[in-house]
Amino acid sequence: MERIRAHVETAEHVLTPGRLLRLTLSVGTAAHMDGTWIRDKPEDLIRAADQALYLAKRRGRNRVEISS
Repeated sequence: MERIRAHVETAEHVLTPGRLLRLTLSVGTAAHMDGTWIRDKPEDLIRAADQALYLAKRRGRNRVEISS
């Protein structure tokens, strides 16, 4: 995700001649660890990724955060 975020940040999108659009990307990710995915519900994983996304925004945006 960090490679994608960095690519989005450095890409230049031409809106009209002389007008460039630059984008940034904030990402929250979550993963199952140690086989716990068997007990977790999909919505728990989505909730964890969503919390990581809001953490990325609070920490300054344009970053990737991983749920703990």
